[in-house]
Amino acid sequence: MNRKILEQYLATAEDHIRTGRQRVARQCEIVARIRANGGNARMAEGLLEQFRHSLESFETDRQLFLQLLELTSKGERALLYSGNGCEPSSDTRGAN
Repeated sequence: MNRKILEQYLATAEDHIRTGRQRVARQCEIVARIRANGGNARMAEGLLEQFRHSLESFETDRQLFLQLLELTSKGERALLYSGNGCEPSSDTRGAN
């Protein structure tokens, strides 16, 4: 995978993390306000859990992109492929 593309994916993941943290913080405030007013916060808590789960996914994505960037900087190109038959091959170049 191209280093520039990985850097773009990393930047997108970091944007998602920043937004996700804001959403989690805001939803925590909403849950606290509902509880303070004696309301049923179950739906708000469910949404908070979904936001937290999404945030965890974005953080996992960021770690993956950082690891892939590290591998590309070390020149370990072969490890960037998933083994699903999509590895580049000199046998298939220009085979159309």
